[in-house]
Amino acid sequence: MKRIIAALLVLLAVFVAVIAIAPLFLSTDAAKKRIAEEISGWTGRQVTLTGEPEVSLFPTLTVTLHGINIANPAGMGGPPFISMEAVVGRIKLLPLFLGRTEIAEFSLIKPRINLRIAADGRQNWREIKSLLPIAPTKPGGAVKPAESGAPPSARPAPTITLGRFVMQGGIITFENERTGEHDALNAVDIDFSWPSLTSPASGSGSFVWRGETVEFDASVGRPLELMGGDTSNMHVALSSTPVRFSF
Repeated sequence: MKRIIAALLVLLAVFVAVIAIAPLFLSTDAAKKRIAEEISGWTGRQVTLTGEPEVSLFPTLTVTLHGINIANPAGMGGPPFISMEAVVGRIKLLPLFLGRTEIAEFSLIKPRINLRIAADGRQNWREIKSLLPIAPTKPGGAVKPAESGAPPSARPAPTITLGRFVMQGGIITFENERTGEHDALNAVDIDFSWPSLTSPASGSGSFVWRGETVEFDASVGRPLELMGGDTSNMHVALSSTPVRFSF
């Protein structure tokens, strides 16, 4: 569960930063290429967008990215690390005029996240951590642009106030080539709140695992530290027809 939560937070951090700057270049003819380059620069992965970006102004500034695929690390085959039908970010208009980016709601539509351990032991979600557009200084400290491992062309992430995050119809798979282990969570729906990059995140959701519907509540005390491979206090409560437990 920890690896799943960490991977989701990495995914959200990357796309939050891209959604926040997307309005700056959506008016150009090369919008799709530019957005793909931004995500690729921050993740160190090959990124493709199969659909055209869209932006609407009312009632909120809404940025939609279609057909997103983020590849595995170089030399690792298999399906993409992340693919999704669309990402939709709704950004409050008034704060933009005051120089702030406040996200009202951020939705991942039908994402598929493939967590994989290759035969050589590499984990496809680990090698992305040092290339995040933002990074914590220390527990409780301020957020700063990532430096270690970040490509020179990477643009520092803007100051962002976060809000509600929703995942609809997701699939999360896990494959370990060393042991032959395979598993999957289907019909993943998540609704949670992450007010700011330095604040705790909490929420609830459900998924189907081995034919059983599982509901959960989760909270993470220091999401950025967890994304960076450090420790963070975390609480997860799971419930389904045959079992109920928390840790």
